[in-house]
Amino acid sequence: MKKLALCIIIFLISPLFSSEKENYWHSVLEPYSAKLTELMLNNKFVETIDLYDENVVLIRPLMPPLRGKKALREELREMRRLGFHYHAIGGETEEIWGCNAQIFERGTLSFSYSTQKQAKPQAFYGSFLTIWKQQKDGTYKIEYSIWNLDFNPWE
Repeated sequence: MKKLALCIIIFLISPLFSSEKENYWHSVLEPYSAKLTELMLNNKFVETIDLYDENVVLIRPLMPPLRGKKALREELREMRRLGFHYHAIGGETEEIWGCNAQIFERGTLSFSYSTQKQAKPQAFYGSFLTIWKQQKDGTYKIEYSIWNLDFNPWE
């Protein structure tokens, strides 16, 4: 009977510890997420490169995967050349956890942007999974970022 009672107590209070851990991981990532959003909204795309791990992998819809900082840097420069401009960036982390010097973040995202050729902003929404890797200096950088659209863009 004591074992059953202990199991029930652990089951009932485990969400409290889970919530504390989620709050902790949110607080760790908040400065990085805020910096990334600020730079993107101010069209400082190339400056975002410092927030990515050297071996970053980005998997996005309708595009081939992007591998490594060099490829990312080239794409960010191209975005600037095309006059890419974010109008809004939003989203919500739905789940976050840490393990082995990595933080896993899963949630929803939304954004709108325009370019020189397409002045009318387009809006998109979807889901994401980002893995942040702890660096030797203790900071975190994006190691993997995978996102998709939650709708069919051709409909």
